[in-house]
Amino acid sequence: MGANVQALNNADQTFLHLINLSDISSTRDLPLLLGALVKRGFNFGQQDHNGQTALHSVTQHLAPWKILSGILQGFQFHGIELPVCRNNQGHTVAEQLREQGFKLQWPYDEYASLTTTAGLILSAHQHSALTSNSADYQIINPDRVPSASHDVLQEYEKHAELLRTIVRAGNDPSFEDSEGRNGLHCLAEVRLDLPTSLRKVDSEPCSVPTKSSSSAWEQYMDQLLTAGVNPNRYDRNGHTPFMAFAHHWRGKDEDLTTRLLERLVTGGANIHRRNQLGETALHIAVKLGHRAATKVLLSHGANIHARTCTGQGILSLGIKHSNLAINDEILYAQISLCVCLVANAGGISTPTILHEWASPDFRVLPDQQAQAQDKVTKSKETDRPTTPVILQIFTKW
Repeated sequence: MGANVQALNNADQTFLHLINLSDISSTRDLPLLLGALVKRGFNFGQQDHNGQTALHSVTQHLAPWKILSGILQGFQFHGIELPVCRNNQGHTVAEQLREQGFKLQWPYDEYASLTTTAGLILSAHQHSALTSNSADYQIINPDRVPSASHDVLQEYEKHAELLRTIVRAGNDPSFEDSEGRNGLHCLAEVRLDLPTSLRKVDSEPCSVPTKSSSSAWEQYMDQLLTAGVNPNRYDRNGHTPFMAFAHHWRGKDEDLTTRLLERLVTGGANIHRRNQLGETALHIAVKLGHRAATKVLLSHGANIHARTCTGQGILSLGIKHSNLAINDEILYAQISLCVCLVANAGGISTPTILHEWASPDFRVLPDQQAQAQDKVTKSKETDRPTTPVILQIFTKW
């Protein structure tokens, strides 16, 4: 009939994401459908805002074993490979199937080798190259630094592991650590500004990144993106690299943070992805009081009406966390500022499903329309300036 099978809805879902396979009768024609889709080059790896591919959706429900078995046979018959991407629950399609008792005959256990710690063990040549520098050896050798505490050594060891993953990912973009973090996830967490000698740790507990370390973060970011590291990959906890930066870079240099986040977006990061709670990166940025991330997200059209799994909007989540931070004046002010930024962008306290998912041209904003009409009416009755929209919103709260 000429239908566009690649068409996506506003959640980046294909029609196959929405298909209902609840009984045997609904799967009888599935092999024919799959064959037709293969011929038309259907993208079985398309991920929605939850990181779900159509195959995630089809295989995650508690359908009878016979139905799932028939579906898998259809995939295999038509040579459809199971996507190895994770959803926001941190699961691949193969992992979902294994949880339901399937023993896959296809090589979908092979990719799991990417997440083993064995990949982080350096070869003898690499190890000797790293330890040939006596200054570097002094940092990690407790015998040479007797004053260093066990916690300090663990801190250095942790960041050394993160850096190894980053370096390894430059040559193998799909490489991950045991927590499913790729090079970009690890870059968000690693510290490149640690003191060059452990003897300085007590006197310099947490220095601001220097110009050289700032440049190093940007260089690593560019190299990882150029190498093909996926900026939308979920780790095992359901976090994307952008979310990781929102978590770990709050309170750091704002200009550097903005540049790194802009690089991520330019490199293909999808700012609409959700975590396990249904939170977007904008939810996370606002509730953490991360001004730089909030500004970047708003400038790139983040959905200001997005809701969590429990239906909580961005503004109400921000207000909730600002109330929790009432005894921390700085954090309270940071969160409140982010709430104001979203409110000024048109966010409302109680968005509906229509606010969240309707196309912009068809969205109905009753709250704002009522406020606008009220302002027009009052302006005709008096010459006094009307109350700013942002104050009206706070008054409603």
